[in-house]
Amino acid sequence: MLRFEDWFWGTPADPTAGVHVLHEHYQMGVTEIEELLAFLTQRKTAEEQYASKLTELSQLKPRADGFGKDESLLAQIFGNAKQEMANLGTCHKQAADQISQLIHPLQRFLDDNRKLSIVRKDKIDSTWKSLSGQRSELEGLVQDYKTKCSAADVEQRKFEQSRSEHDLPSMDVMISMGPRSFTVEDFNTLLLKMQREIRTQDVKSLWGSSKNCFSGDDALQYLRVKLHLDEEGAISMLSQMINEGFIRNIGRGHRFSTSSHYQWKRLSIENEPLHRKTRREAERADFEYRKAVEATEETRLFLESACWEYMNSLQHVETRRMEIFKESLLGLNNAEKSIIAGTRNVCERNQVYLETLSPAKEIEIMIESQRTGNVRLPPAVYHNYYGNSYRDPVFGVSLEDYAASRGRKVPLLVKKCLRAIEDTRQGATERGEGPEVDLWLEPNSNIPALHALRTDLNNSKASLKYLRRLPTSLIIGALKLYLIELPTSVCSDEIYEPLKLLYLSKADDFGPMRIASLRSLLATMPPPHYCTLRLLSEHWHKLIAQLDPEDPKISDFAQNLGHYVLRPRVHTQITLHDKHPVRMMKDLLLNHDKIFSLDEPLELPDPPDDGRSFRSVHISDLEDSEEEDIDETASTRALYDASSRVTGVTSGSSSERSMRTGYSLTLVGDNLSDRRASLSDRGDIDVFSGRVELA
Repeated sequence: MLRFEDWFWGTPADPTAGVHVLHEHYQMGVTEIEELLAFLTQRKTAEEQYASKLTELSQLKPRADGFGKDESLLAQIFGNAKQEMANLGTCHKQAADQISQLIHPLQRFLDDNRKLSIVRKDKIDSTWKSLSGQRSELEGLVQDYKTKCSAADVEQRKFEQSRSEHDLPSMDVMISMGPRSFTVEDFNTLLLKMQREIRTQDVKSLWGSSKNCFSGDDALQYLRVKLHLDEEGAISMLSQMINEGFIRNIGRGHRFSTSSHYQWKRLSIENEPLHRKTRREAERADFEYRKAVEATEETRLFLESACWEYMNSLQHVETRRMEIFKESLLGLNNAEKSIIAGTRNVCERNQVYLETLSPAKEIEIMIESQRTGNVRLPPAVYHNYYGNSYRDPVFGVSLEDYAASRGRKVPLLVKKCLRAIEDTRQGATERGEGPEVDLWLEPNSNIPALHALRTDLNNSKASLKYLRRLPTSLIIGALKLYLIELPTSVCSDEIYEPLKLLYLSKADDFGPMRIASLRSLLATMPPPHYCTLRLLSEHWHKLIAQLDPEDPKISDFAQNLGHYVLRPRVHTQITLHDKHPVRMMKDLLLNHDKIFSLDEPLELPDPPDDGRSFRSVHISDLEDSEEEDIDETASTRALYDASSRVTGVTSGSSSERSMRTGYSLTLVGDNLSDRRASLSDRGDIDVFSGRVELA
């Protein structure tokens, strides 16, 4: 079943675009329920007044912002129901009493849902506004951070050069602060650590709201612990900081109090060497940059959670709206059955109309016609100026960048998640989670827990032992979230258009030919993409192998996970309706062994009548080493240089290989011995009779 949460995300420029579409549809739905409620109320009156009112009801025009705007099956059924009113000439009190029982559920639905979604929508809008401001501020902090780091490096080199030339002695000025004496550098270091480590918060008071405040008690305890001062000494030092303008009380008074809140006013002592000052400013800029990244990510995740909550709740509301719509008209139909025998034909026709209405199917139709896409807002990833990040993120990092920095063809996160899923598969059944196939198809139901696991995985805190203790559905959700947050999909977007050409025809007459072409195209992907796709496909293939080939769950599996595996580089309204990611996903599920075969050649069908013939394609030497400490980058390139081999005679030089991927594919036949296909930007692909020929 299609889900709002998969198809109504926005764009990086406006991540709430899908929410706006859903909200407009929701408002239309509320209007339709109001219209239906008004209709049933008037119908009750009409039943009480007999046929004189039935003719008027049959002529009611739909509202422009309700059923007049809706072209779905619901509007058609409702129109038919009104037309049948003209055929009812007489009514009696029993019918009116039955209709009265239908009005209360509709009114309760409106009372429960009319304001709730508006409040949630306002929260999403305000969060997006805050996130936009944070992202703009983050851009400025990044530039300030880089500038100050560069300046600090320059001043440090100048100082070291000057000291080597003139042999200058170190001159540290001593200052007294409370019961302690410090050098300027040591005191400035203390101030910087206090700014970083003392917890801050926003404080509201009679004078307004103050940001980045800390309590006097927190500052007192910090000095007592870090400087080993007694309470009197710590109070003396903080009081002197107030007098000399380093901190200020946000309330009234100039005496230090543990119950008051303070803000930083003066961040350092200025009379220190320039190289130390610039270095300290760079460290402070780094702290502000990191803090801004964390705040931006927190807001982004909150926005994503709010959007997910809105989409999930609205799908429930929409489903309930369609169910109550169906129930209401079914109740109306039952009331009409109590009318005289002459109205029996009207009831039978209405019954036929209503039996065609399926809320789940209507949800799918609505998604197909109004969906805005499945592109998530990309996560903010911290990039250290010197290249040695204080943490190594995984989510949002491309497979190739990950492989270059970690030396792994397949991200460790993917391996651990798949291993944990396999290890907990039996436990999942015992816990009542259902078969694993169903878990892949179910939506994520616990977003806070999923985001918490994402944070642990992103910070390399989730071991395999830890994952085995988690619900299988949560591990699957984290793996799906990792795949959807990849900058480029697992199946490289460079072959998105060639794959689209490959699946232009829906005919399966040349299934083996299509599989051979698919295998050749996948072999041109960079090693991290190829190996990661092969590992995921192997797991899914083993899972699907337990089902009957005609089981509808296989199609549902491909439909739900196709966009996780293959996405275009640029998303448009055209690519939104592309079907080949789903068809390719189904081929991977059913033909994994043939697509990723390392030893056996793939036998092609009989050649066409136009004189062209093909021999069996053989792709080998792609086995991924089980050892994780080998030089995977070098070994994989060596394997790929020999990977796309075709049984037969080959000719031509290696310079004909694609300048983009570094690898070439040669297809040899009786009349094609000297022809080559290089999967480059031109995409030299000839499509004929539902087949893809590399010409």
